[in-house]
Amino acid sequence: MSNNHLIVIIGAGMAGLIAASKLQAAGQDVLVLEKSRALGGRLATRRLQSAGFTTVFDHGAQYFTAKDARFQQLVEDWIAQGVARVWFDKSTENGHSYPTFIGAEGMTRIAKHLAQGITVRKAAKVTRLAMAEPGWQVFLESGGCLQASAIIMTAPTPQAVDILTASALDLPTEQWDALKAVTYDPCVALLMCLDGPVDLPDKAGYWQPEKGSLIGWVAENHQKGISPNGFGLTIQMSPRSSTEWFDQSDEACYECMRQAVQPYLGEAQILDWQVKRWRYALVKNAGTQYYQWFQQTPPLILAGDAFAGPRVEGAVLSGLVAAEQLLKHLNNQPAVGSGTL
Repeated sequence: MSNNHLIVIIGAGMAGLIAASKLQAAGQDVLVLEKSRALGGRLATRRLQSAGFTTVFDHGAQYFTAKDARFQQLVEDWIAQGVARVWFDKSTENGHSYPTFIGAEGMTRIAKHLAQGITVRKAAKVTRLAMAEPGWQVFLESGGCLQASAIIMTAPTPQAVDILTASALDLPTEQWDALKAVTYDPCVALLMCLDGPVDLPDKAGYWQPEKGSLIGWVAENHQKGISPNGFGLTIQMSPRSSTEWFDQSDEACYECMRQAVQPYLGEAQILDWQVKRWRYALVKNAGTQYYQWFQQTPPLILAGDAFAGPRVEGAVLSGLVAAEQLLKHLNNQPAVGSGTL
């Protein structure tokens, strides 16, 4: 075990994978625990087979932007390695524009790239933690228990609260209050397989209706360039509509969204469809710090887009800065308890 440190990271979204990559590159032993069977969190890509076609859908985050210099460098590296590419230029109200980026074969491609060489255990749901000198015990729903010298928790904050509550940790009231105050908008998405192309308003392959619409976003994944052999729409309800429809049946959600996009289908016929739901899709009130160091010894750090902002860039920077500060602590250097944005 390198330097006698095993660091457990809870959550294999972008914050967790970036933190794991940074720590492992510095010689630490890292284990990532992910409760689902997929990597990347909302960087999610799905393939559906219908009528002999394989249609590829990005059904979570549709693209990302890069404004911070550290993230820009990461994105440039991904592009150079064929992991990511530019999709379209997004215009601002003052007439400027900036590029949007996507995974080269779908958003999950980036998560899989980051996970290379890192030990990730999927379907490994953490239920509680316990201090065990000189570190932590990490209890799994499966009944297993792991030993860790330090923990970085990147799960959505309601899931983190559940774990910390079950752990009966004596944390400062202000930290508890801040964590419990974070809320999320959900997202209801429809994946629609088609037998031919459609004509969306933007030729890059997307349509974003005016605010207040039932629909928040539509993308045609063939035009987007990730589904070369199949045509398919990713249709996402707006946050308000997703909240209203989240608990409705798949059939009701499908019919509602189908009617909303019917004018754009033209002659294309629907071959198949699937409804996906994201309970924690968009942070509504992110914090002003990159991460929060909840316990100094043994180290327990919380990170993710709930701290640094509800975008891919926010999650990445949160995980990166949290890992940097943990490395300082492990190397007996002064570490900052939280990093202000």
